Amino acid sequence: MKKLIVGLLAAFLMTTGLVAFSSSPVAAAPADCPYNGCTATNTVGVGVGIIKKRKKKKNIGIGIIAVRVDAQGSNTVPVGKVDLTVKKRGSKKIKYTDTANVNQRGKVKFTTGKLGKKATWLYLVEFADNEANGWSYSRDKGNFSF
Repeated sequence: MKKLIVGLLAAFLMTTGLVAFSSSPVAAAPADCPYNGCTATNTVGVGVGIIKKRKKKKNIGIGIIAVRVDAQGSNTVPVGKVDLTVKKRGSKKIKYTDTANVNQRGKVKFTTGKLGKKATWLYLVEFADNEANGWSYSRDKGNFSF
């Protein structure tokens, strides 16, 4: 009898709008973009080159990766950091990582350390962790060999 009365009371309160039951909590604003949304960005590895040096008849290569970051649908230049990760194709071991700030023209130039013998190297550039400044995440990947 108690269950019947409590059930009728709950049904009455729900229909009159005095009590609301929801199965999922109310979604808060995403922590990634604290304002009214982040501006979409585009990250591109625009120039990839290598420096070859001869040392005791062995090629020692140093990679150069130029990166451009721009805002999609806007002429503003994103402000933030770009992360570079380089590894040998077919390997899970990361050979080189670096972080640099985007300059006033939206460009960054990375020069890797000595990577080693002839091989194909994969790179990943990420414009990440800049959501607090109003810029969204973007990335690009590619390869170079020597």
